[in-house]
Amino acid sequence: MSTPADKKIKTWQRAGAVVLALSVWQAASWAVGSALLLPGPVTVLGRLCALAVTSAFRRAVAFSFCRIAGGFALALVLAFVLGLCMSTLRGKTIGDTLYNGMKDFSGIIDQVLHSVIIPLLPLYVCGTFIDMTKSGKTYAILGILWKVFLVVIIMHLVCIFLQFCVAGAVSHKSPFKMIRNQIPGYTTALGTQSSAATIPVNLQCAAADGVSEQIRNFVVPLCANIHMAGSMITITACATAVCLMNQLPISLATVVPFIMTLGVAMVASPGAPGGSIMTALPFLYMIFGAEAGDPNGPICAIMVALYITQDSFGTACNVSGDNAIGVIVETIYQKFINKSSASV
Repeated sequence: MSTPADKKIKTWQRAGAVVLALSVWQAASWAVGSALLLPGPVTVLGRLCALAVTSAFRRAVAFSFCRIAGGFALALVLAFVLGLCMSTLRGKTIGDTLYNGMKDFSGIIDQVLHSVIIPLLPLYVCGTFIDMTKSGKTYAILGILWKVFLVVIIMHLVCIFLQFCVAGAVSHKSPFKMIRNQIPGYTTALGTQSSAATIPVNLQCAAADGVSEQIRNFVVPLCANIHMAGSMITITACATAVCLMNQLPISLATVVPFIMTLGVAMVASPGAPGGSIMTALPFLYMIFGAEAGDPNGPICAIMVALYITQDSFGTACNVSGDNAIGVIVETIYQKFINKSSASV
């Protein structure tokens, strides 16, 4: 049983973790030295409070929320119907046909990605940079590219630190030890650029964090396809950089709805190199505008090139967060579900 003193200590530990995370965020903002690239927590909170009282911001958030809820509900109903049909009818002719059809379709998509799309991505990036050289924008873009690259990596590391701080606060484990355990998974993701290919190593990292086999075998493969925090950070940062390079207007009123939509869209992102940016292309008009946000236009081509150059770091952030989620799910399972099952 936890004593009041133990609960008080845990409360202070959690508060300390939050303060430390905010301090790291603020320090990173000062190190970057640009409120546009990486604003501090105070700046973000102040700007958010200022926008929250405007009717345009509330309408944009409400509209985005309705679109997200509608798309999620439609996908949920369709997935539920198909899953129910496959589970109840499997073993019969129509059930096996539906199951095999879905399985074959998944194999086709995977084959197209690995045999056609991924091998051609370097040529696409090369062509984009050749076009930029021809237009005389190479030096200007490269002058911003290294800054964006640095800011994105810092934001990834801050995100990983925050995720493991939350996991440590929930599970009462050392976040630094869990981050150390995650190093093999992080480095593997840097080399493979694929969340799916990193699953075997990430399962070992989850085992080192004390996550039970049944929980890690469920959470890690699932999050490899739906948890894309690092990719979202990269896409948002690259979109901001592209707006600055092309003098496009940008504000929280456009960025926040874009991030909310992106959070749902990333669930459909394949765990393969470049999968996240390809999933995000149809929604870039929300931040670039209808004309500049054309998926076949030069602005989106620059966006893809910027993303691909550091996709491996986004993947590493994605898989690292997967194990932080695994630790949280393990704690909830052991504290509430497994405990109640044992008492029955």
